[in-house]
Parts: sequence; structure tokens; C-alpha cells
Amino acid sequence: MKIESIVNKVKGNIKNIGKDLVRQVLLLFYAYPKSPKKVKAVIASSIAYFILPLDAVPDPIPFLGFLDDATVLAAALGIVRFYVDDEVKEKANKMLDKLFNSDSDATK
Repeated sequence: MKIESIVNKVKGNIKNIGKDLVRQVLLLFYAYPKSPKKVKAVIASSIAYFILPLDAVPDPIPFLGFLDDATVLAAALGIVRFYVDDEVKEKANKMLDKLFNSDSDATK
């Protein structure tokens, strides 16, 4: 799982996705290394659902397109919440700032 995949998805849909949904994805992404195998499976599958274009509700549909992604990510965060510590939150917030500042390269 690479941050570039998340960045590409976000950059192409930044107006539709919004900061809250991106923050959920980033919290999951940065919690991944600290998580046990079963939790890693939840994280990987929920991030894959967000990144992959095949959804229950297609992403290009305004508002509704990312509603299913938000539901999947919220459920995953409910499971992963014990592995989201201050370090994970700090990393997620730094990347969130980079992603929403269009002048910077978020993959660095």
C-alpha cells in the first residue's frame, strides 16, 4: 500500500471528497504499520475500496458518490481506533495539509 495511490485519488477528486473523508483515509493508512494482521486486513480492504474505481455507488455522482466510501471508512476506523494514537494523527494531519495545499508535492 503506497501513499501515492491515495494522493492520486484525492488530487483527482479533491472538491468532491472533502477534508474529513481524506483524514479518515490517512488515519487508516498511518495506523497500518502498528496494527495486527487482522486489523491490517480491515485497513487494506477499506483503503482499496476508496481507491479502486469500482464502487457500490460510482464516485462521479455528486455527494452520493463518496457516501459509500465514507461508510466503509467510518466502519474501519471504528475497528482501528485503538491503533490511532497521537503519532498517527500528527502524520495524517501533516499529509492532509500537504494535499489541500495545491502548491506542494504531497508524495514527499
